Amino acid sequence: MIEISEVTKIKTVPYESLYLDINNPRFGRTEKVGYEDPQLLFDEKEQGKAFDILKKEKFLKDELKNSMLTLGWYPDSHLIVWEHPGSKGKYVVLEGNCRLGTLKSIHKEFVKMNKESDVYENYNRLLNRTKEITVTILIEKDVEKMLHIMAHLLSVRHISGPVAWKPHARNMYIVERYTMLGGNLDEIDMKTVRDSALQFGVSTKAARSSIQNALIYEDFKRNFTHKLPDNNQFSPEDQQFIEQISSSLFLKEKFGLENLDVKFTEEAAELLFNGSFYFGRNNDERERNIFPTAKSWKKWKELSDYDNKVTSGTSFALEVNLEDPERSRRILDIEQDKIAHANGVEPLEIIDRLIKEIGKIQLDSIQSESGHLLEIVEQLEAKVTYLKRQLAKN
Repeated sequence: MIEISEVTKIKTVPYESLYLDINNPRFGRTEKVGYEDPQLLFDEKEQGKAFDILKKEKFLKDELKNSMLTLGWYPDSHLIVWEHPGSKGKYVVLEGNCRLGTLKSIHKEFVKMNKESDVYENYNRLLNRTKEITVTILIEKDVEKMLHIMAHLLSVRHISGPVAWKPHARNMYIVERYTMLGGNLDEIDMKTVRDSALQFGVSTKAARSSIQNALIYEDFKRNFTHKLPDNNQFSPEDQQFIEQISSSLFLKEKFGLENLDVKFTEEAAELLFNGSFYFGRNNDERERNIFPTAKSWKKWKELSDYDNKVTSGTSFALEVNLEDPERSRRILDIEQDKIAHANGVEPLEIIDRLIKEIGKIQLDSIQSESGHLLEIVEQLEAKVTYLKRQLAKN
């Protein structure tokens, strides 16, 4: 058990001596600079990349900025930093990057601010009061030992605490610690998984699941990036598709996934690609996929359960054809048919009723809502176009 007071000290340091952590595990980056080389760690370009990620991934919240400007800095909640032994007087912020990034953004805004602005004094007061900041310094000089202490701190404060990480970043960080503890990337080693779980204060099952999901996703991304349509790319959020599959007995059986697997079979990976990435992930492209979202994969199990009811006499789940995404029906359309069947309504009856209701609309009574109505009509048109395309294939 690590006693924090024995591995840290409190010190007040200049604002200019504080640097963002370019290896921040919350970023979920698969390729990291590391902490050994101070030139890379404190490099201006790398620092700029870290700040851009904080902005792009929405870690810099307006609520935090407004709170700082009205209530001031948080003196009782110290940034946790590490002074690189090769760069005295320079501190990388291991915990508190959102706060430091927000303060940096306030500095950037202040440089361009008109002195007549209503909020000028708020900015000026905050920046004057944060010329020096009290921090908690990890005194361990060895990088490996420092990372071990940091893992403990992050697990206490975030991994198993009240501030949620994005799943991809959390999983990648647990994989990182798993490998540093000697874990095998070719096959999940449960002894090392248990050690990782103890370090993070999570269950062995949760740690195993995080490691499996991250490894499967990285392998899937590596093998299928070249197959994505033009102007498409995988994003960290796409790991949710793996999580949906690995958490469902029904889907695990469909994909032939076992608890200790670190990758899909080629055939299974192809099925996932065909189901959710074949037509792309950008805007309207996404909706053309059989399973447009990670959560939509759950609906396949719901259709199967409905089919298995003695009285239903249906085979909705069999209409999903992952081997031929061009001809397969979308899960959401199949679901609508299931709902209609459950309610005793036939598809032709729905269409007939819709045509009759549209015929009752008086154009002169909807002019005031023409903008909103146009959006709805365009959605209806898209549905009709898709239905015609499917009927033509049949």
